[in-house]
Amino acid sequence: MLEKILSDRKRDGVLNVLHSVHPTHNQRLWLVGFLDYVGYDLPEILGIIASENRWKGYDRDKTAYQASSVITGKRKRRCDRKQKEPITIDDLIRIFKSNASPTSKMTIPSTTLWAAVYYYLEGYIPLPKDPAAKRPLFNWKQYQDKPPTLEQIMSWDWSNGLCLLANDKYSFIDIDTSGYEQALKDYHMETTPRGGLHAFGKGVINSLNVENIGELKGKGTLIVAYPTKGYRVKEMTGLL
Repeated sequence: MLEKILSDRKRDGVLNVLHSVHPTHNQRLWLVGFLDYVGYDLPEILGIIASENRWKGYDRDKTAYQASSVITGKRKRRCDRKQKEPITIDDLIRIFKSNASPTSKMTIPSTTLWAAVYYYLEGYIPLPKDPAAKRPLFNWKQYQDKPPTLEQIMSWDWSNGLCLLANDKYSFIDIDTSGYEQALKDYHMETTPRGGLHAFGKGVINSLNVENIGELKGKGTLIVAYPTKGYRVKEMTGLL
């Protein structure tokens, strides 16, 4: 039913809203707007919501009215807005490199607990991964401004892998495809299960998502990192 969404990350985001018992008003607006953006018409959007939602107090008629209003307004704004040149993957990499300097190369332990400790001592914010999604196992918002302690790191369950939270020191770029290692060869890089690429940078960047291309991960955003299953440190061998 969600086959028009090519990005696993965005598909997870859609399902997170649909499966939330109490999604916010803004989350529902984003859901309708995004489904419209990727090519679903209003009946299809309402069908997806009707079959997948777990919302408490779901009202089919009210949802249909609100969704119709969102799409009508969104399309009007599109017509009024001047057409902009699309951001390319090269643009995304250029923005990242101009704002985040190369990180030191890291030799990360293969055991997740000790990898988390290693990342922590390097200044990153590691958080245990949820077994079913690309997000932490628990509520993590408080760690955006106050990192966990080493004692907390040592006490958490790391059996499902780990996430890294971008902070005031480190940012990331998440590219949906391979083939751009040369452009990021000075940075620590990790590959994803689907052939994408994460690069780690030192510095603060503004978050930016470009559909089906990649994402700049600024403070408060997350990536999944090695040694989580399927993630690998990208070796520099052969890169000039």
